[in-house]
Amino acid sequence: MTFGMSGGANHKSAYLIAGNNKVHVKKTFLGSVFPYFFYVPLVLIFLMFSYGALVLGSYYLLIVCFFVCFVFGFLVFLIFKSSRVKKEFDFNSGYYKEDGKELVRIEDISQFFVISHYCPGGSGSSYTALQFGFYSKQNKGYVLMDHSNYSSIERDVQMISDRLNVPYEILNEHDKYKPNPIRAF
Repeated sequence: MTFGMSGGANHKSAYLIAGNNKVHVKKTFLGSVFPYFFYVPLVLIFLMFSYGALVLGSYYLLIVCFFVCFVFGFLVFLIFKSSRVKKEFDFNSGYYKEDGKELVRIEDISQFFVISHYCPGGSGSSYTALQFGFYSKQNKGYVLMDHSNYSSIERDVQMISDRLNVPYEILNEHDKYKPNPIRAF
């Protein structure tokens, strides 16, 4: 199984927080507001073009400007939709849930993983992104978070691994996943 390695966060975007019989994936402030940074230029462009359209008296151009900005705003919404999913391990129900939907029984989690991958960038802005997730006994993978803070993600995977008594592996993007033979079946 291969996860999307075309990009990744170059900042700490989320972390695990343990509560009463639950472990949540909690977004950091930057992780929560990052999608909204894309709306600011969109609104500014809309205001600039709509002002120009009003000065010219072209209501047709104003409607076109509104429609184009609405479409781009909707695309930004769709692109970042998955970042708004609420992820949690609920020990009362015994399930891993996304937005309240029970996806995997906790006892069916075979292994946690952290995959590191190199993200090249121009003029020295390259970074190593990390993807933290788990595999179920059905060999289906779930990604919990992406970010670039190794010590933080290592603490999170160690905490959830100890709490669930499930092993974990630290891999790089070229390693092949091999199911844990003890928990896989």
